[in-house]
Amino acid sequence: MPTAALVSLATSVPPHVFLQKDVLAAAWDELGPRFPEFATFSSIFANTGIVKRHGVRPFEWYLKPRGWPERTEAFLEGAEALFVDVAQKALASAHLGGGDIDTVVTVCSTGIATPSLEARVARAMGFRSDVMRVPVFGLGCAGGVSGLSIASRLAQARPGTNVLLVAIELCSLALRHDELTKANIVAISLFGDGAAAIILRSGDGGATRIEDAGEHLWPDTLGIMGWSVDREGFGVIFRRTIPDFVAAHLNPVVVHQSRHPRSRTADHRRLRQHVGTHGAVRARTCAREGTAGKVAVDGARTWLHRKLRHAAARRVTSAEIILGLVTLQRAGELVLSRYNTRRLLARGAVEIAPRHYLLIVAVHAAWLISLWVFGHDQPVNIVALILYVVLQGFRFWVMQTLGSRWTTRIIVLPEQPLVSAGPYRFLSHPNYAVVTCEIAVLPLVLGLPRLAAVFTILNAAALAIRIRSENRALAAVRETIVRGA
Repeated sequence: MPTAALVSLATSVPPHVFLQKDVLAAAWDELGPRFPEFATFSSIFANTGIVKRHGVRPFEWYLKPRGWPERTEAFLEGAEALFVDVAQKALASAHLGGGDIDTVVTVCSTGIATPSLEARVARAMGFRSDVMRVPVFGLGCAGGVSGLSIASRLAQARPGTNVLLVAIELCSLALRHDELTKANIVAISLFGDGAAAIILRSGDGGATRIEDAGEHLWPDTLGIMGWSVDREGFGVIFRRTIPDFVAAHLNPVVVHQSRHPRSRTADHRRLRQHVGTHGAVRARTCAREGTAGKVAVDGARTWLHRKLRHAAARRVTSAEIILGLVTLQRAGELVLSRYNTRRLLARGAVEIAPRHYLLIVAVHAAWLISLWVFGHDQPVNIVALILYVVLQGFRFWVMQTLGSRWTTRIIVLPEQPLVSAGPYRFLSHPNYAVVTCEIAVLPLVLGLPRLAAVFTILNAAALAIRIRSENRALAAVRETIVRGA
């Protein structure tokens, strides 16, 4: 049987662009107050690595609950427009017209159209009246590759004919306001709208060739992934067992397919696969590498997800703005501290226990670096942020009270009275109280409780050394003042 040549490829997206940060903010407003676990699951938005998506309706349209009539109207209008756009791009690339197409395979699982989409756009596309139509529904995430399998076999079976494959998914129209589930949050964080088109022809040539295709159906898996259907529309089904299922069952199928008489998979050094969530990618990678490590999975290892997260972080996030301001604040305070220290020493002041200062700097530097590394793309906890801002008020109060005597080191002016105004009327070391709270609260602003715990302990250990030294120095100053009196 001849191979199927890929003659042209085109993609298309609808005009409305949704930034991931805006989607997360809207999800917080809509789902956060009603779903206590949303704060835990919201990190999914950053983990996807997605910067932006596209939708067939303006952003505001999705902020209100929609029923079947509105979803269907949006689907038909958006899908037909995408079909025409992407198919015409593929035809132009192949130097063909709509009348040159003999078979149209349409893949879509996110809306219902009867007559099907290719029939609705037939006049606009210029399809012949005898064109073969193959609408395919229900393949979900596997629709693109399964549609390619179907289209390539049809091209191989009818040499000399042109087969147009169009895959369209308008996942955004399945947005649900009423489903307070992790699966719904995953869907909201991941999916957008788009289309792709391919023209295939039997024989050699084209950008590449499809030699063979295979499929596998696992029994008793209907509840793992798919749609639930009710009066509101489609509801997404994602089971937490997907990564475990893939890890357990994918490798035997790959091995079986590679042993097919027409398959040369065993000779290929790289296999490409659909990239899904982090857990699914890890599971598929492990499953593939189970074949004695001979197969390298291209484009689907977990490092890809780390690169995508870094790409997403190129857009300035709220967390980065906060961390940038804190970093500038700390740098400015170091400059002020150096200035005050030089002036104090010139007046005859003495630095106490200077060796411990490196430990203080190390703890604070590690704290700030860790926040940048782990928190730069995290969603912001508004309540914790407000608390942190309040702490800055107390920090400013301490600095204002000390004035030119404020410094990050332990500097003592002999025979000068100790400061007893402002917050020092209530606490012996109000500055350390503020720092302790800051060390704990800022990681919580970025949803990093473990980081808060680790550095609270490290800071407490460093402060124990510092306060012990400072108390001895202050006691000596008090004794000197008493003697002088």
